[in-house]
Amino acid sequence: MVRPQSFRERLEEFERASLSTWAVTATETKGRDRHEEPDPLRTAFQIDVHRLLSSRGFEALAGKSAWLPTASAPNLLLVTLEAVRLAGSLARALRLNADLTQAIALGHALGAPPFADAGVAALADFGYEPREQALRVVERLEWDGAGLNLTWETRDGILTVTGPRQPATVEGQVVRLAVVLAQLTRSPGVAGAARDPRIRMRLGAHPREWGDALIARAATASVDSPKIRLGDEGEALLGALSDAVEQARGPSAAAAAERHRAVHCLQSLAIYALEHGSTAADEGARSRMIDELVLRSERDVVAAYRARFEPGA
Repeated sequence: MVRPQSFRERLEEFERASLSTWAVTATETKGRDRHEEPDPLRTAFQIDVHRLLSSRGFEALAGKSAWLPTASAPNLLLVTLEAVRLAGSLARALRLNADLTQAIALGHALGAPPFADAGVAALADFGYEPREQALRVVERLEWDGAGLNLTWETRDGILTVTGPRQPATVEGQVVRLAVVLAQLTRSPGVAGAARDPRIRMRLGAHPREWGDALIARAATASVDSPKIRLGDEGEALLGALSDAVEQARGPSAAAAAERHRAVHCLQSLAIYALEHGSTAADEGARSRMIDELVLRSERDVVAAYRARFEPGA
């Protein structure tokens, strides 16, 4: 008697029949660190998506700003969801694995600290690195220390979304581009860039169209290729947009003042934790201190600082 296919097996069969040669199908995954029995409904990459969506680290993104000053910047959750959207559009256009792409995009920012680049600068002296911290969040901090047990491909994409090492999958390359576009098109400086007639003429009248316009160019330039490209025109437009956004943001007294306060706040809490913690002499004390600060919202960090250093203020 032939065993009926599970819902998952039907999905896996559909992937093998429909996805590009360059896509990673769920049955081709290198697996997880800890063995798990196959799910009857979901593929391996769909499980990764669902675990990341319900993670503590993903929820924490809503309490972190993507830029300074925080009063005028979108939170990191909104920027991450824009990267998910753009990456999904490009993955589907190129017949890549949209589930894997979504998982990488959902997890890429989980190691981000409060206060955007000021938080990165504040914690760098203690050994903090955003990509490695994101991997630490999913591997060691979630599920009460057990980690999410994500697939190898998702973890590789999270670790290589920025930096010199290229992702091992084309889906990871898609997310690298989508993150850049999401950061540019959601930046507070994008309103100033919208006044540039060259950009409006070639990318669209409204900044919300620009990410999609560049994704469309990437799709055209990357068809039937293991490399994600923008093409000459797309690269030129991306460069012009990046320059325009940076120029529009410019130096800001408010951002500089907030940066100084944020660095002081985080470093003060970090030093206090290391000096007064019950395991201050432990080699892992710095890692645990960073873990605690990274998973906090900006509001919680400020409240902790005031309670510790400004009691009664």
